[in-house]
Amino acid sequence: MSSKYDKQSRRQFLISAGGFTLSLPLLPSLLSKEAFASVSSKKRYVNFSFGHNMMKSKYIPSALANIPTGNNGAKELILSQYSGDIGEAYNHSVYRKLKQDGLVTMVGGLDCMAYLNGHGRASSTTAQSSLAHSGPFYESIDSFLEQSSILYPTGTAPQILRAIRCEGSAVKMLNRASGSLEKSNFAAINGYIDPKILYNDLFGTFTAPDTTSGPGKNLKLLAVQKIHETYKSTRASRKISSADKLKLDEHISNIRDIEITLEQQDNFKLGCSVPAAPTGNTKDANYYNDKLDMYLDLMALALKCGLSNVFTHGFLGHAERGSSIPGLHSTYFLHNDIFHNTPGALNNQQIADYYVIWKRFYLNKVAQRFLAALDVEEGTTGKTYLENSLVLISNESGVINDGPHGHSNTNYLPIMFGNLGGFLKSDRFLQFPRQINSTDQRGYGFPLNEFMNTILMGLGHQMSDVKIGSAPGFGIYGVSRYDDLYSSTYGKGIPEIIK
Repeated sequence: MSSKYDKQSRRQFLISAGGFTLSLPLLPSLLSKEAFASVSSKKRYVNFSFGHNMMKSKYIPSALANIPTGNNGAKELILSQYSGDIGEAYNHSVYRKLKQDGLVTMVGGLDCMAYLNGHGRASSTTAQSSLAHSGPFYESIDSFLEQSSILYPTGTAPQILRAIRCEGSAVKMLNRASGSLEKSNFAAINGYIDPKILYNDLFGTFTAPDTTSGPGKNLKLLAVQKIHETYKSTRASRKISSADKLKLDEHISNIRDIEITLEQQDNFKLGCSVPAAPTGNTKDANYYNDKLDMYLDLMALALKCGLSNVFTHGFLGHAERGSSIPGLHSTYFLHNDIFHNTPGALNNQQIADYYVIWKRFYLNKVAQRFLAALDVEEGTTGKTYLENSLVLISNESGVINDGPHGHSNTNYLPIMFGNLGGFLKSDRFLQFPRQINSTDQRGYGFPLNEFMNTILMGLGHQMSDVKIGSAPGFGIYGVSRYDDLYSSTYGKGIPEIIK
């Protein structure tokens, strides 16, 4: 006869945890790996953004997305079944592995809702919302998340950096209490310009836990870890019943909540150690590339240590010379001479190839030093740090057809790694069509705002949390003829990639 199970409330459980009399419930069996993988874990948002964009011929052909899906005319391709690379700049082994693991999502055919000439600005550094017609005053995802009570609930340790912005990731933060997107309601927020400063902010007062002795929270964290190890060691049992699965699900979920709370209180996780301080001379010609490696290492460690949940890094190419990257023309400036071909010295193929060389150089670093570091199991959750996060690769402009780069706010193609703990229906390339508006005969892609709504929903937010004024979701609505085509989709995200 089985023992009676007296269900505890979350409050009762947390009270008992104060004395730390925790153990596994008396069960005849253990939780399945699938159920264990569903235990909640902290989610994170990371964005690496690039100036301009690659040409269409350098990405996976959109025509390969030929399986109809959803109600918005989109078609999809299952990426793990595709043998090629998702783009010429994404040929590193890490990107290939993540594609085969089903952890890549691409969404093509997205447009800014404000149809403007000139710079699109839809994702110049942080996958931002549409450019307001009165000027470039918009809210960015990272600045919203920095103020999120879901990512940073009451009681979050003051040492936690709510957003880490590196190199070209400065934003204008909206005072959301104002309730409007007027210029006066934004304040400039600068990004880090040297990894030494970031290191000091992260680890200047950081003390690694003593995991071998001492009373207090370290022993509590070790006790939580021991519980995880105990049930993992008997995971192979075949005697678990459905009822006991539910019991253990609830029990382990409560334990994980306690673990997260303990981690946040004193600003560390078990196994987190203080790295060596960055070195180097900022005046050294090679320091730019060296400090990128430092940024990526610090960002990966900060995420794994629970020191921040929001990271952005911008690669704009405005001041770079080709000499800084092997394979590029040594005397050319990236932005004017290559992207825009201002001197007129390059043909279309050279422009396309040079851009790929530039972007691949940095994407390889992101793969080696950041994505690979997160592609390991997070504690005992059954998921990797990367699975529990969203790493977004975005571009300032939409996909270029051919020729010198202009500034377009149509046909964006964001690429995501991870799936926010299973929220996203990853492992697919989704392509939206262009719908023709009968009034102006112009083709419109699916609203970029709904892509951003999807991200925020995956991070735990409702549209009532993110909208300003009467807008149905995040960003700017109602400034173009999109209302005639897509108004029924507003505030719903992209259902085709949501589980």
